[in-house]
Amino acid sequence: MPAPVTSPPCAAFVAAVTLIAVSSPASADFQLCNRMSYVVEAAIGIDDKGATATRGWFRIDPGLCRTVLQGEVHVDGLFVHARALAVYGASPLPQAGHADLCIGQNDFIITAARHCSRPGQRLARFTQVKPSETEKGLTAYLAEEAEYSDDQARDAAIQRLLVIAGYDATPIDGIRGAKTDAALLQFIQDNKLSATAAGRADFFDTLIAAAQRPDGVGFAWCNDTAHVVMAALGALSCRSTTQAGPPIPFDEDRRGACQRPRLLVRSGA
Repeated sequence: MPAPVTSPPCAAFVAAVTLIAVSSPASADFQLCNRMSYVVEAAIGIDDKGATATRGWFRIDPGLCRTVLQGEVHVDGLFVHARALAVYGASPLPQAGHADLCIGQNDFIITAARHCSRPGQRLARFTQVKPSETEKGLTAYLAEEAEYSDDQARDAAIQRLLVIAGYDATPIDGIRGAKTDAALLQFIQDNKLSATAAGRADFFDTLIAAAQRPDGVGFAWCNDTAHVVMAALGALSCRSTTQAGPPIPFDEDRRGACQRPRLLVRSGA
């Protein structure tokens, strides 16, 4: 079985992510809602009276919202930067945005965020948002091109982590079908979880832990391009040659689809 690929500590979020926001007056509390198929960590930037501060990180699971500012929001500008967890690997493109502000690798508060002055800090691209008014206060949505609903974002995120953990839950589309249900049931059985585990608040923690285990059940590759791709994999050990074949064509209409190669083991001389 091939060794897992080591990911960087954390990846800047993909360019496909957009922020859905509508202009509104100041109101109580500001929350971010995650309608993406990724567990993300978010940082916010606050521009007020010529000074800019940043704060992070706020983990937000798919389909959920999190309050990132409490009380009435009276500021000149609000900015958001989001990154996917390292379990997803390197993002193909950096996030687009409107301002470069300073962030820290771990939890941070930076009061003068237009420039980085301390070790461990770096500039990152933030997107300015004008949150919409909701019954819970001011809200901005992190979204993908697929435009998932809250429930679809959760299901797509479960599919994505199942694939990373080695289970065939493709395509990653936020639709619960027989294939996704079978992969989910197998995951629950393999990890000796309760039948209701998928509905628990900590289920993403369980999926992430499984995807990060070095002794995972398999290897998967995903096509994040807009093109038909042919892929092949080979690994050489002292006693045998492992070959994944024949090459697997990805369907162009299933961008983001993931597959697990069938491994053929041949004894060495």
